[in-house]
Amino acid sequence: MRGDTLGKAEILTPRLRLRRFSMQDMSGFLLFAADADTMLRAGSKPVSTPAEAESELRRAADDPYAFAITLRETGEVMGKIKYQRDYCRYNTDSISIGYELSRRSRPNGARARRWRGVSPPPPP
Repeated sequence: MRGDTLGKAEILTPRLRLRRFSMQDMSGFLLFAADADTMLRAGSKPVSTPAEAESELRRAADDPYAFAITLRETGEVMGKIKYQRDYCRYNTDSISIGYELSRRSRPNGARARRWRGVSPPPPP
């Protein structure tokens, strides 16, 4: 898998900035990495000690395919998005993308219903 340029990139949207993790991201990282509900849904074990948290954050910071999902305005870390070799399809050259979002960053209420297409957006 080639990540020679994408792993160095920043991805900007009107609301979000996807960037490489740094060790200064610990407080935001813990919002999702220590949350059992978030991590178990993603197929990962939540961190439960400071040493595990530091090790996992360092691993994310060193991974050229992992990005911190941050709010563009404030820089707040909301979660992680990562691409990796797709191990379910071992006979193809494909990748899979996974993500974890902190609970407070997940859609809820009316916003979640719009996300799922259940209710229309509010009038302007």
